[in-house]
Formats: sequence, structure tokens, C-alpha cells
Amino acid sequence: MKEQKRKISLILIAVLTILCFLNSNLFADEATAEEVKTDEAKTEEVKADEAKTEEVKADEAKTEEVKTNETKTKEIKKEEIEQKKFYDASYYYPATIIDVKNSPFLQSEHTYVNALYGFAFDKNGFFVDDRFEDIKTTFYTDFTFVDIFYNNFSNSPTNSYDYMYYSNKNFSNNEYVTIERNQKFVYKGKPIRVIEWTRKPLKYAKYNDKDFTHYALIDIYKSFNEVYTIQINSVSEIKPMDYISRMKFIPVDYCSDVKYASVERKENSKWSDETKKFYEDFSKNERCQIGIFEPTTAANLQHLKSVEGANNIRFNYLLEYYSFYNTLFDRHFKELSDDNRIIEFTYQTSFGPQLIPITNYDILNGKYDAYIERLAKVIKNIDSPVLFRLNNEMNGDWCSYNALHYNRDTRLYQKIWEYFHHKFEEAGANNVVYVFNPNEKSFPNFKWNHYLNYFPKREYVDVIGVTGYNTGSYYRGESWREFKDIYDEFMPEFIARFANFEFYITEFGSSTIGGDRYAWFVNMFEHLNDYGFKLAIYWNGTDWDINKNPARPYRITEDNAVMKLFETYMNEK
Repeated sequence: MKEQKRKISLILIAVLTILCFLNSNLFADEATAEEVKTDEAKTEEVKADEAKTEEVKADEAKTEEVKTNETKTKEIKKEEIEQKKFYDASYYYPATIIDVKNSPFLQSEHTYVNALYGFAFDKNGFFVDDRFEDIKTTFYTDFTFVDIFYNNFSNSPTNSYDYMYYSNKNFSNNEYVTIERNQKFVYKGKPIRVIEWTRKPLKYAKYNDKDFTHYALIDIYKSFNEVYTIQINSVSEIKPMDYISRMKFIPVDYCSDVKYASVERKENSKWSDETKKFYEDFSKNERCQIGIFEPTTAANLQHLKSVEGANNIRFNYLLEYYSFYNTLFDRHFKELSDDNRIIEFTYQTSFGPQLIPITNYDILNGKYDAYIERLAKVIKNIDSPVLFRLNNEMNGDWCSYNALHYNRDTRLYQKIWEYFHHKFEEAGANNVVYVFNPNEKSFPNFKWNHYLNYFPKREYVDVIGVTGYNTGSYYRGESWREFKDIYDEFMPEFIARFANFEFYITEFGSSTIGGDRYAWFVNMFEHLNDYGFKLAIYWNGTDWDINKNPARPYRITEDNAVMKLFETYMNEK
């Protein structure tokens, strides 16, 4: 009995021991759980603190950005105010005007006189090219170019200060350019700004085996509305004062006639027989033909053909855009050629592979030789003539190849044109009709940006293209313009400048915003043949604003009433 009680006692002790052990573990687990919860709470607290710290840092960064922008704005405004004060000094230091009748300088055989724009220049040692004296006068030797521009903003919202600020705003050092001097001073009563820089030698930028790598710009502020620019490009170091001292002011003779010297077209002797025949037929067109830009044709002609079938018309000329980033497929151009379509092949050198921005310097230094050689072969293999439009609207500063982005050096554009021409010739591409196509207006509207400064040698251009849009009134500063009003404004000058060239409209369109577009097209077809255009290519697309809203809706292929006008015109004999 005692033994039995002893066993029961031992069992109870064991059970109690186990229970105590389990209970202690339970408390321990609970304690651990509490510790975990506490740790998690601390972690959340730390995260919250970190988040607050990040918010504080972000706020500080935004504050710094705002401060930086405010500082930059103040600096820009300060610079503008200082420049304006400086240029306004001309009111206190009136420019000296030479007495024309009694000046030995003006009687000298070495003095060039431009009475129309009120200056005389000592041309001793230089040849003179004043064919386009209303745009610029050029003095040159085998080693130096000197261009003189005169701008008068009396009937313009712009002024001399705006000119000097805007024209010089992009000057900076880069991989190819080193600014040597940027200085303002007053010389003989004339506020003057001088900028000097050098450029690295470029493989394809030479004239007669010489690369003109030294530059100087001299802006002479004559009055609030009048400014002269002496632009110098040389093979060796330039001494700006040597050129400033050559310049004299004389009274402006507003009665002098403006000369619109004409660029004479030179026959293209390298064309194939088929291309010659195409140009002859093109030139004989007494009635303007109609072409189209339809974005889908870059893939195939299916959609275009459905539009043509529905409207009983056919567009024989198609506009397409390409650049270094495009892959060129021979089969696509064969499809166009097999369907008897002529392509207006627009090539813009703004972007490279992966949309990397490209500079004129890169191209002229041979960086993209392989791409251009491939392009030349593709065009050569197109089994029909090609209207090749290189870097159109070059006189608009929205184009990366515009001279505003290259310190006003328009000769770089000319050299790129010559470079493409030579590469095509080397490849044997004798089916190319070269189209020079400025915008209807120059932006900025300064003499150094006039389209004639971009015009290459006449033997490199076969046809003149023009561009004029009715952009509508979506954007401030733009307004509705009728077709006749657009082309009446600039075509008389173009016809005078390029008297024996053929013209065609490389692209045009009318927005739906701001007026009656149906009436616009009625007006267009009434006056399309008033200017001698051989062809007009409608841009059937949309310009979008920064928020992807249609700012300039030009598309017509969904507008049945407008398409009926096209059908009527295109089917008339």
C-alpha cells in the first residue's frame, strides 16, 4: 500500500514538473511574442521615421530646386537688364555718320559702299560677293570669309536687343567648340559685342582642302531698331578690331532698289535616262498633281488603297520620313516602285540609333559614314526616280540642324548637303532629284537665318520645295490663313530668287480649328495652279500638344465632303 502511494506521489511529482516546464515555456513564448511585437512596432516606427526623413529630404530638394530656378531666373533677368542698359548706351554715344560728299574713304577704290543698308567697308585684299546684298554682303579670300548683315526692325515687334540676345543665347563650349572670348564694349560711340571661338577640324568641312576652324561674331548696335553683324570664318586666328575698323556708317538711302538676284539652275548631268525623262515630264506638268503623306504607308499600302478605292482617286506621290534610327527595307521601296509610286524621301539628321541626338559636327566628322553609305545603296536600288528632300525647313529653329544651334554657322548645313551628294554619287545613285525646301518664313526672322544662307552650290539642287500650312488658331500667336493668303505672301520672292527652277509644295495642310476648312479647300483648288506648282503633297496627319491633345488636326481621309473635292479635282482632265 505504501509502495503504491509512493508510486502515485512520484507520478504526481513528474506530472507537476512537466506542467511547470510547459507553463514556463508558454510564458517564454508569450514573452518572445511580446518582444517580437515590440520589435515590429519599433521597425514600423523606424520605417515611419525614415519615410518622414525621405519626405523632408524631398521637400528640401524641391526647395533647393525652387531656389536654384529662382536664382537662374534672377541671373537671366539681371543679364538681360545689364545687356539692355549696355546696348541702350547708343542713345548717349551716337554713332558717327560719315559725310558722304567729303569723305576720302568713300572715294577710295578699295571701299565698298552699300547705300541701301548704310555702311561702307574697306575691301582692300578681298573679293566681293553682293549678289544677295539685301540679305548679306560677303568679302572673301582663299583663307577667310567675312559676311556683313544688316537688320532693321522698325516695322517689327522685334528690336536690336532681342536680336543680340536671342542670336547669342546658345553659345557654349562643347566637344567640338571652344569659346575664346565673349565681350561687350563701346567703340567710337557704338556698343559692340564680340564672340570668338574655335572649332575642331572636321573630316568633311573643308573648302579647297582648308578647314576654316576660327570664328568671330561682331554685333554692332546702331540703334534700338538697327543692328549690324560682321561674321568672320577663317583658317587662322582672327583679330576682330581689324574688321571693326574697316566698317563705317553712311546715311541710308531708302530709295535704293532691292536686288533679288536669281540663282541659276545647273543641269544634272549624272542622271539616268529614266530620271531625265521623269524630270522632263515633271517640268511639263501644266496642272498641279496631288500627292499625300499617309503615316501607314511606311508599313504597307493597304489602308491607302482602301481610301483611294472609296474615293475613286490615286496618289502617285507619297511622302515618307527617315533618319539614322530607321531600318531601311529594300522590299518596302520595291513595293512602292512596283506600284508605280514616286517617293518624296525626306531624310532628317536629327537623331541616331536609339534616338540619340546627332549634331552637324558628328556627321561632318564621319561618325555616321556607314549609315549614309547604306542609305545611298538603298536609294540606288529603288527602281524609280526619287525626290530626295534633305533636312527640310532648315531656317526654322525647331530643327536641330538650324544654325541657331551652331553659333549662326549656316555653312555647316551646306557642307552636310554636299557630303550627302558626294556619297550618293560614289554609290552610283543616279536616280536622285535633290529638293531644297526652306520653310515659308524664317524663325527667327533674322538676316543670318535667311534660307539663302543655307542654299548649297547650285549644281547640288534640282528642284525647289516650299512649305506653307494653315495651322489654325489652337496656339496663341497663330491664326487661320487661307491658301491664297499663305502663298501670295512668299511665292513672289521665291520665284524671283529661283527663276528657272521648278517648284512644288513638299507638304501642306489645313487644321480644322479656327475656321471653315471646307471653304479653305475650295479656295485652295481655285488657286493651286496660280504659282506654277508641279506637285502638292498633302500632310494627312495630326500635330499633338504636350498633353497629347490634337492641336492641329490636318487629316482629311475621314472627311467625306473634303475628299469629294479632291476626287473632283484629281479626276478633271
